[in-house]
Amino acid sequence: MTIRRKALFGAFVFVLSVMGAASAASASPPEIERIDRTFSFRIADFCGEGADLLIDSERSENDISFTNDEGEETRQIQTFNGTTTYTRSDTGNSESFRNSVTRIDEITDDGGSTSTFNGPQVVLTIRGQGTLGLTVGRTVVEDGEVVFEAGPNEIDGTFLTSICEALG
Repeated sequence: MTIRRKALFGAFVFVLSVMGAASAASASPPEIERIDRTFSFRIADFCGEGADLLIDSERSENDISFTNDEGEETRQIQTFNGTTTYTRSDTGNSESFRNSVTRIDEITDDGGSTSTFNGPQVVLTIRGQGTLGLTVGRTVVEDGEVVFEAGPNEIDGTFLTSICEALG
């Protein structure tokens, strides 16, 4: 079997497994919604006196919701694709990055939830300075607690401070 045929076969098996999981988790057809979001905010003096950090983001979100026989949501699959721009107000320097992630929420009968994040969640590269932030792979959160991570996760509390310095 050629590589292309193997890839097509693998994709076909994946689609069938997702369809099977969807029909097993839900008695009614899933609800699909597309949402385009734009938001902007300013963090005053974050980069120093008179140096605000401006954050502008645009993203498209696809939500697929599954319900049980009682109409209660049991599963939601969300995909996010977008662009975020950081601008330092005193220098006017800015950088944009693309981000995309797939989140799958499984809701249990007792009200708990498990969220699985897959894909390149954040990849921020500044021209001439390299990668400032990188979070890729898989993260699983159960009832608000991270229980599994695979792949690099370099985003921490200093992330925005690093952006201020890079845009200085």
